[in-house]
Amino acid sequence: MSRKISVGGSLTPNTKTTVYTVPTKNSAYWQLLFLSNHLGSNKSVSAWWYNKHNNTEVAILDTVNVDAKKTLQFGGNANETVVLEEGDEIRLLVETGSSFTYIVTLDITPKSAVQFNV
Repeated sequence: MSRKISVGGSLTPNTKTTVYTVPTKNSAYWQLLFLSNHLGSNKSVSAWWYNKHNNTEVAILDTVNVDAKKTLQFGGNANETVVLEEGDEIRLLVETGSSFTYIVTLDITPKSAVQFNV
């Protein structure tokens, strides 16, 4: 049985931050990324999916500008998901001198005894 969770917090400028790691024996459907720029100037954000299975990082957002005092939403619709496996990570980076908060919403599912390798 799956369960939905949200994690959130503040991001440290100019520091790539792992904001979520899929727990062992679980998979996750990443459904929403919500970012809020709290400053009076435009600032950029980048996001990655780290695929532990093949040790690669895939850019989801590549230095996207978020207007002053505005928000950015990635996903949120029923068919807009990224499937994450155990050990996969969501990583975020905001530019120097910025002030961002984030919310990530996922649907977490325990893996059955049968595993499929891709």
